[in-house]
Amino acid sequence: MNIHFSYFYATQRYSSVHMGLFLRFFSIIGVLLLVSCSTKSSDMQSETIALWTFDEQQGIYPSCVLSDHSENDFPLVLGPGGIIVPGKYGNALQPIPQPAIEFPKSESILFGLKPIPIPEGRTVEPMNWFNANFCALMTGGENHLRKEVGFKQPTKSELNLGEFDWTVEFWFQPLESSDTSGVVFEIGEGPRAENNHVTRLSLSADHHFFFLENQPAHSTCKIATELVRKKWHHLLFNYDAASKTLGHYVNGQRIGDRIAVTIQPLAEGDEDYMSIGRDGLWQHPLPGKVDELRFSTGKIYNQNFSPPGSYSYLYDQSLPQIALKKEDPLLFSKESKSPINLGSRKYLFIDDALIAESHDLKFVVNPPKKAERVIGDIQGSFRKHLNIIEDEKGLLRLYNAVSDDYLAVRVSEDGIRWQIPELPNGKYKQHTNIVVHEPTGMGEVFIDSNAGSDEKWKYLSGFHSRGIFVYTSPDGYHFQRKRTAVLPFWAGSQSNIFFDAQQQKYIAYHRTDFARGAGMATQREFVMTETDHLIKPWPFRPSTQEEGWELAKKRRVKDLLPFYLDNGLLTPG
Repeated sequence: MNIHFSYFYATQRYSSVHMGLFLRFFSIIGVLLLVSCSTKSSDMQSETIALWTFDEQQGIYPSCVLSDHSENDFPLVLGPGGIIVPGKYGNALQPIPQPAIEFPKSESILFGLKPIPIPEGRTVEPMNWFNANFCALMTGGENHLRKEVGFKQPTKSELNLGEFDWTVEFWFQPLESSDTSGVVFEIGEGPRAENNHVTRLSLSADHHFFFLENQPAHSTCKIATELVRKKWHHLLFNYDAASKTLGHYVNGQRIGDRIAVTIQPLAEGDEDYMSIGRDGLWQHPLPGKVDELRFSTGKIYNQNFSPPGSYSYLYDQSLPQIALKKEDPLLFSKESKSPINLGSRKYLFIDDALIAESHDLKFVVNPPKKAERVIGDIQGSFRKHLNIIEDEKGLLRLYNAVSDDYLAVRVSEDGIRWQIPELPNGKYKQHTNIVVHEPTGMGEVFIDSNAGSDEKWKYLSGFHSRGIFVYTSPDGYHFQRKRTAVLPFWAGSQSNIFFDAQQQKYIAYHRTDFARGAGMATQREFVMTETDHLIKPWPFRPSTQEEGWELAKKRRVKDLLPFYLDNGLLTPG
């Protein structure tokens, strides 16, 4: 099902089970992630530092977020120098330029459309839309740009590879050779490109060697590899801190002997960064596709092994396949003829389409009635975006955002007297009724009639200005977020959703600020999305700059076209 968004303005900790056989198991911490690990010769346990599966939709725009599936939450942003393409499992990241656009002229520096002067003592022009050809990036610097996705700082985390046991693995499909080496990742102390204080993994132009460079230890490690162009390979690098050696595996087979090398962490930097697919100057693009890039603590493998399957919950083959429920056909289809025969079905309104003949009657709206206040004496934050749902036992629940946009619940048996429950995991500040412990109180809770008992409660909401996400819960009192956004855009307000059992589709509505009124002020409009798979990213057809220009001839729209320029390079449109 394709969705056309012409108007849209819109860690997990893995425990490695050390046994003689590979086992798959689930760990529920925000998402269900499937991990296959084997350590026939090691009792060491590992923990995932970060896992990027790159399963966002093909065609997403620059500034869209690439989610980390770990509980540590290291989001990346896609740049103009990278695209999402078909991968080994689902989709993958490829460092090639996005389609060219014509940048509008603007006096604003907020969005990166006007270059700002190089600061005193610096040599590199600050990032803007004209020079930022990065592939995927997180950064502590570039503070002149809007950054609302909640970047973490790599040098202040275990992404800062150093004197501990660690593993880096990913699937890689090498393409044609290039004139220069290509960068897999570069972690920099910052400021970006102002010094060589980096840890960098790169591939030689002829694809025969990887190079691991570590400036703090003044070491460069040359690693022989065996790659076949246009074939997918599972590549793994693991470091043993005790012996100070590095091992390299291709498709589970170790290549050569372990290599002696010292790796030391970078100094923590306030303007640090991590670039995937290109270096800090956005040069040396990696000639190939990267899928399921995972950083872990621990030296996961000591011997040859069978390459793991997908680590993503989106491709877990053991999950049950649930058929979507289907009800009677649509009453009002293209083939419908008046009057409509309801039979024994319930219908909310009296409608002309249901009546064959009528005499001496008229339709009027019921007059409003004054109602009593049911929630008063509100202390602290109480966001107006809320929804009410009746649970399986007839209890009414009211969900709304409170402090820091955390989602809370109140309950009532009659809709008049509301209580604040004390939930086992519901404590936050003065609250005891929190059901989502992160800033996401702008969505809708509903019961999914198609889901199993573990995930029958759903919550659809924006999160951290990154996109629109699905949360799941067995009881509606403790929700966990699926880590890949279902829509990579930032909705202007609350999203609403329901399952239409007649069409067998999930229908959602989202606010867009794309339209403009007569005075060019924001005119709120809404877009509708449809999908038959709630958890996987919802497909859409990306709109082009040319389509935006054509639309602007017919109606008033915002000045910045394409629309994703509006929030700058580091926050989605």
